Amino acid sequence: GPMIGAVTTGLCRSQASASIVNVDGRATMPGTPVMWLGSIGRLVWRAARKAGVHDDARFAESLSGLATAQAMVAVATALLIAVIAWLVFRWAGWGAAAVTGAVLATDPWMTGLGSLVHTDELTALFGVAGLLMVARAFDIPEETGVTRPLLAAGLAGVVLVHAPLTKILGAGYGVGAAAMIGFALVRDWNRESVVDGARLRSLRVRQVLVVGACAVVTVLVSWPALLADTGTQVQFLVDSARLGDNDQGQMQFFLGEVTTSPGWGFYPVALLLRTTPWLLLGV
Repeated sequence: GPMIGAVTTGLCRSQASASIVNVDGRATMPGTPVMWLGSIGRLVWRAARKAGVHDDARFAESLSGLATAQAMVAVATALLIAVIAWLVFRWAGWGAAAVTGAVLATDPWMTGLGSLVHTDELTALFGVAGLLMVARAFDIPEETGVTRPLLAAGLAGVVLVHAPLTKILGAGYGVGAAAMIGFALVRDWNRESVVDGARLRSLRVRQVLVVGACAVVTVLVSWPALLADTGTQVQFLVDSARLGDNDQGQMQFFLGEVTTSPGWGFYPVALLLRTTPWLLLGV
């Protein structure tokens, strides 16, 4: 009991401190998966210090601590790519899975950010994995042979909610999931068979409830600072969500000038420069 309390308090303090340090409100919230990966990295770093691998005194101020935390994020990124490839295999076959895995594993943006303590690649990977799990759980677009639909729905809720838990903009994946679930509900609600239709309608309602319940529980368990200091965390979350309306946006150099509003032409140019040639050819 005391040990769990001490660990939880430490996590709350570390997450609150990470938010407070960024006094201009530019911290990407909530960042809980990054917090947990950093905490795991700290434990690994301490074990390495005890084993004599390094003699750095402080985790937060050492290059070895940074390298360990980056390694944890890299492992998580690699595992998520493997999970996505496996889900695509179960959903659409080995051909689509091979292409998906190769594109993600060789994408410079994904692998580059995947070797940093960063939020963007984790947000994208959690979101895509969650949407694939929703597709599997709700038989989208057709029967996929899921033997435990309620378990699949629960796992979809847990994985999908990690996208906004990593970065609040990941809530957009929830909109996509809602559209997919709505499609499944409308499709199954119109089944002609009275018996099969009633069974499917009951199953889909239970699945929706399971997705929501698992998502809520995941938020409460993985974001301890939300329970310890609700008001402050919610305010940080609101500030982070409003960054898109901030006049002092991210500076860009485009067409010979430094600007915060490069215009629509910036996006196709940026897409070409940050996309691999083989992905462009594949598209």
